Amino acid sequence: MTDTPPTLQFTKNTVLRLFHGTDLIGTVTNLDIDWPWYGGQVKLTEAAKPFAHIWEFYTTEGNRQVDPPFEIPDTVYQNWFVEDESGQRLALDDLPAVHTDGSIWWQFD
Repeated sequence: MTDTPPTLQFTKNTVLRLFHGTDLIGTVTNLDIDWPWYGGQVKLTEAAKPFAHIWEFYTTEGNRQVDPPFEIPDTVYQNWFVEDESGQRLALDDLPAVHTDGSIWWQFD
């Protein structure tokens, strides 16, 4: 995590695309910043389905510091980034937190 905000500039009306590697995971709108946290509302694609049980586990109260009762490959935590309308990308520092209400929160690398 950095000590300063990232260089990607956006407003509440900016639309970001969330990727894991080459897979489009979702579209993020209604952006919000509570630095160092960034968030919004996410509309997930079919490519997000393999992460659903992981997000459900980690966003359940009290589970963030607990080991999950299932195996998670290390690659799940890597290669996350958001991309703005101009194609500028910024890496996330870890797996984003996607909640069942459609909210998403992340920190930048």
